[in-house]
Amino acid sequence: MYEAKSMSTWIWVSRSIEKRILEECIPHIEKVSEVAKSLRNMVGNLIRNGEEAARRSYEEVFRAEREADAAKKSLLDRVSREVLQPIDREFVIRLVLRTDDIADYAKASARRILVMLNLRLSLGRDLLEILETMSSKLSEASELLVEAVGVLPRNPRRALEIAEKIERIEEEVDDVRMRALELTFRRCREKSADWCLLAKDIVDSIENSVDRCEDAADIVRSIAMALI
Repeated sequence: MYEAKSMSTWIWVSRSIEKRILEECIPHIEKVSEVAKSLRNMVGNLIRNGEEAARRSYEEVFRAEREADAAKKSLLDRVSREVLQPIDREFVIRLVLRTDDIADYAKASARRILVMLNLRLSLGRDLLEILETMSSKLSEASELLVEAVGVLPRNPRRALEIAEKIERIEEEVDDVRMRALELTFRRCREKSADWCLLAKDIVDSIENSVDRCEDAADIVRSIAMALI
């Protein structure tokens, strides 16, 4: 009976630590979401406010990504020192790394836009408008991820519902990406090779960032099912 009580206490303590760690993931995910929002602003500024405004937005992307990276390192250090079940630690680490990939791909897209500006290569308003749609969906998905992890410790069923919304956004972005690629390849007939490579990389990087949102949402699902 003593052993059963001890095991019950250990499980309760382990779950309490896991929930606290999940709450501590939120500042990192918020920084990642800030990177996505800054990318959206960069594309929007390039359409409506010009090159200099877009360059200022890139600085916001760069700053937010560095802050997200610092938050990731601090969080992983904390997770490594906590007493967690191996499977719990694996879920949390996967969540942190997949979320950080969102910021990495968003920053990669912003960098390529900056390179095109430096090379005086114009993406064209029609392609930029499609990229704005994709980056807006990315920003929306990242904000939903913040919400999902925020409610996860106390309301895992709600987290599951939010994860479904993220999956639907990823499917929408897949469709938008095909429109962007079709336009890009048509333009490649008249553009230089560097324009084609950079434009396609921008499209793919945004799509990869949204994919990582869905990957993170899948991990949220797994954790939520364990908490229910």
